[in-house]
Amino acid sequence: MDPVRVSADVALLAFLLAWLLRVYSNDRQQNRVEPWAYGLGGVLMVVHVLIAYGVFHHWSHASALAHTAQQTERVVGWSFGGGLYFNFVFVVVYLADIAWRIRCGGWKNRRPHWLAVGVDLFLWFIVAMSTIVFETGVVRMVAVAGLLAVITARCRTAFRLRRS
Repeated sequence: MDPVRVSADVALLAFLLAWLLRVYSNDRQQNRVEPWAYGLGGVLMVVHVLIAYGVFHHWSHASALAHTAQQTERVVGWSFGGGLYFNFVFVVVYLADIAWRIRCGGWKNRRPHWLAVGVDLFLWFIVAMSTIVFETGVVRMVAVAGLLAVITARCRTAFRLRRS
């Protein structure tokens, strides 16, 4: 088993679980697992980066950039290592979102709506790119199913709010 891939996949599962709990749970009392799953996903992303750098790239940033460029060229036909920096920004934004939620004393968004939506869209964009575009097989299918489930729940909520 590849520890780099496993660490990324488990982090993705925690992220997806948190979002599914967030959008499908009506009872905040039953939803006590969501903040833990979301936080676990963030911690596991840090673990993934550390494993990738330590095990796969032997702490070489040049190796990580070259590998990212190689993967990007394989998928989209363009050698671009800058995606590595998007991954770093993803981890920082994800951890900042977790810290913000903890600081506010709860998992309700207590910040401007545009900022909450922007953070969520950025995180989902990176998750979609890394799992739907760059992955294959089961990981891609789980990511597509999870994303569609979240979008469906969000649309239902929006329609319900409009009707009320």
